[in-house]
Amino acid sequence: MHHFPTSLPTDIVYSIFKYLDQADCVECMRVCRQWYFEIPSYAIHLWEQLLISPESWQASNECMLSCLGPQVQKVTLDRLNACSIINKLRKTGCEITVLG
Repeated sequence: MHHFPTSLPTDIVYSIFKYLDQADCVECMRVCRQWYFEIPSYAIHLWEQLLISPESWQASNECMLSCLGPQVQKVTLDRLNACSIINKLRKTGCEITVLG
């Protein structure tokens, strides 16, 4: 059985994910376990700048954390406890250069 995104050529899958935002990507990751692990690598460009608000953090904490890593360069925290979130981001390997 073939599964999207592995059944399509890689360049086409990257093109598809150019049209998704972070929230869409996280929703796609909720489809199944395979998508949960594969989608972050196709949508890596989405996670260079990260806006974390109480709504986005509560709705997608686990999915969002799995997308994060060294590609995260800018993080904006909106009305949140910055220390606990920054510690969680560091554990994912985020290399934060700007914190807004």
